[in-house]
Amino acid sequence: MNRLEMEREKINAIDQKMVLMFEERMEAAAAIAAYKKENGMEVLDAKREQQVMEKNSSYLQDPDLRPYYEKFLKSLMGVSKAYQRKILNKDKAAYQGIPGAFSHMTAEAIFPDYEKISYATFEEVFQAVTEEKVAYGIIPIENSYTGDVGEVLDLFYSYPVVIQQIHDTKIRQNLLVNKGATVKDILQVYSHPQAIA
Repeated sequence: MNRLEMEREKINAIDQKMVLMFEERMEAAAAIAAYKKENGMEVLDAKREQQVMEKNSSYLQDPDLRPYYEKFLKSLMGVSKAYQRKILNKDKAAYQGIPGAFSHMTAEAIFPDYEKISYATFEEVFQAVTEEKVAYGIIPIENSYTGDVGEVLDLFYSYPVVIQQIHDTKIRQNLLVNKGATVKDILQVYSHPQAIA
């Protein structure tokens, strides 16, 4: 066995130990998630994360490793938060429509790492949020062409939810015609009412 193989064997042995420690850490993260749920706490505790980062980094004997260890620790804490969100159904975002719809595009922009759940109606999105099937619901509130989305505003009076974030999504509507067609050739337009408006 040459030196490279010997060092790889060391890494394999360390990785085996890390697997067991990882599982143990994730069990603790699950218990923390349960506590947070019981006490109405958020998954993210930025102050605690900073304390963990400073405390654990101080154990390093080689200061040159600090920036690499901090990246490793941030990644590990990110995995723990993702696992806690999954346990608490806080890794899901609801939207009305189908994949590729404007609400879906907005959900992808705001929550790239979340699972996106499609619902047929705006009300189903509100229900999913209030029943805690999802962490967030993405809904359109207003349109620069047609103004407020009345149906959505009415739902705010019926459900105990609040707006947490506003995101502007640039929308482009296109009229598709057969090649060579002119405006004079168009007799009827078939479209979603929003595009017609």
